[in-house]
Amino acid sequence: MMQGLDILADAVALTLGPKGRNVILEQYNRPPKITKDGVTVSESIDLKNRFQNIGVKLLQEVAKNTNKKAGDGTSTATVLARSIAKEGLNRFSLGCNPIFLKKGVDRAVEVIEKKLEEISKPVLTQDEIAQIATISANGDKDIGQLIADAMFKVGRHGVIMINAGRMIKDKIEVTKGMKFDKGYISPYFVNTKKSAKVEYRNPYILFCEHKISEAKPLVKALEIALSRKKPLVIIAEDIEGDALTTLVINRIRIGLEVCAVKSPGFGEVRTEILKDMAILTGGEVIGDEAGIFLDEVAAEHFGQASEVIVTKSETFIIKGKGLLPAINQRIAHVDLLISRAKNDFIKEGLEERKARLDSGVAIIYAGGYSEWDVSEKKDRMTDALNATKAAVAEGIVAGGGTALLRCLPAVKEIETDCPDEQLGIDIVANALKVPCYTIAKNAGIEGSVVVNEVVKSALRTAAAIATLFTTTEAVIADTGEKKQDYEEIEEDDSQNQPPIPLYRSLPYIPLLSDRIQKSLRSSIPNLRVAFKNYNKLANIYSNLKDPIPPQHRSNIVYRIPCSTTNCNSAYIGETKNQLKDRIKQHKYSITSKNSTASKLSEHALTSNHTFDFDNTSILATVPNHDKRLLTESVFIQLDYKPLNLKTDKQNLSLAYSQIINILKKSRS
Repeated sequence: MMQGLDILADAVALTLGPKGRNVILEQYNRPPKITKDGVTVSESIDLKNRFQNIGVKLLQEVAKNTNKKAGDGTSTATVLARSIAKEGLNRFSLGCNPIFLKKGVDRAVEVIEKKLEEISKPVLTQDEIAQIATISANGDKDIGQLIADAMFKVGRHGVIMINAGRMIKDKIEVTKGMKFDKGYISPYFVNTKKSAKVEYRNPYILFCEHKISEAKPLVKALEIALSRKKPLVIIAEDIEGDALTTLVINRIRIGLEVCAVKSPGFGEVRTEILKDMAILTGGEVIGDEAGIFLDEVAAEHFGQASEVIVTKSETFIIKGKGLLPAINQRIAHVDLLISRAKNDFIKEGLEERKARLDSGVAIIYAGGYSEWDVSEKKDRMTDALNATKAAVAEGIVAGGGTALLRCLPAVKEIETDCPDEQLGIDIVANALKVPCYTIAKNAGIEGSVVVNEVVKSALRTAAAIATLFTTTEAVIADTGEKKQDYEEIEEDDSQNQPPIPLYRSLPYIPLLSDRIQKSLRSSIPNLRVAFKNYNKLANIYSNLKDPIPPQHRSNIVYRIPCSTTNCNSAYIGETKNQLKDRIKQHKYSITSKNSTASKLSEHALTSNHTFDFDNTSILATVPNHDKRLLTESVFIQLDYKPLNLKTDKQNLSLAYSQIINILKKSRS
């Protein structure tokens, strides 16, 4: 595992600092990619040796988590993690207690986080923002100024997006729009496989304040969107059950341009946020408050926008087509609510709503002479933007690894009586020097600004993953040999042993999967293929399965009519078993002349009548036993001439009598 850590960390360390080196990444069926983004380099590494690859995967989590939380600092996190893990493993091999070692690491990290908060400085001016963005973009002043201009135009809560441009020069475009932190409900809505996003131009947007569970009310909205050749984005409290199943099936089968998204917020706040979106896009919120119901929706109730982008966790509405006077009126209304807010929590939520309505969206287009140039510049812009956002939110500290070095005195002041815990503290203290050394090795100069949040997040995630190595006793990995066409592996003495069967699960695709299975078996003799539905399509298609035959259904209320002429009687019963088994019991009670088994057998034996078991009907399916007894009592009361014990009818409360009388009249 340590070898895997070294391989990945060595590659990522090359990118650290303002003079970090570029790395060229091979891409299947595409031109190579040139980048110095740590997380991109990290994610591109996959080793053939499974034990080494476990170390790679763990270190990739460091970069991934740091990128997710702070947006930058992935290279710093990687070199920190390698240093802590390597020294920790060495100490462990010398007999150090890993539990106390980890405790020492955690104590040191806690002290460093507090120290970084103390020495951080707030970012106040546009020039400071430009300086931070410039340094994060490897000294590119044009990128720094673009990001500063974008943040100045859309404000702290505004949305800034980085896209690949089609021109040589970079440009910035500011437009109306908003972003909220909810993504698509199902990945089957994705229409851009490369980036796992839903991207629709000029869609209709349906806003609904309640849950949508049934498919039928959605039919009219879908018909309107289809007739006008518009994609449909549905934003509601939730979309579930048959409604979600119908949307997904239509998306898969006929390519219906549709996407379902949960609305942000809770309770009344959710409804108000939906109103904000509706006003921004010129639509209406479907629900009781507006008096508009889902099955009565018309084209004028839909919101519209130039573009809607939905990721797994975020939704962007760009260039909403709402009327400016209505938007300004809504902003004034939110301002009034802010002035009347009773506490900071409510006020903060209202200010965020105002920012969504007022700030808009800034789109920065990365220009260049080639696809490589644009891709590399887009990566640098994204890093610079993320670092700048973190700086505005958390403040800045001195860069070049010096902020971590300034924390060394505080770490050395930590007191403990446990030698192993002290070793953990010393490991972190030594790791604090590594980023500065790596930057000096790459460039020979010191950077000037690093975002405080980036440094803290890098340290926290690095320590969390690295300490796993010191507490790991065993590693389990796939050691099965693979054919040279797929992986080149070294020959050893194990080849003289019988081949170890390999088991792999693949998504099942009708017709194609059978051919793949034959092809794989012929090319890899010891490979076994098991088809598995990773995406759980069985859940989506559950309503399309053949119905269960009546005789095999269970947890039911049933009715068996008397087949004798002029006898309109019928026996109504309930059972948790399959219907065929219950009918066998009834038949046996008649053939064995057991008149006390049920009213059915009593009627058959005393009146010499026969029952039409083939025409037994299922009245209801009720899994819960108590509810099933209640349902049975209702059907006994409703039947014309039931053959049931008096106690069967007594299960029903008198409160149901009026409803039953109404139902009887409607049947007559």
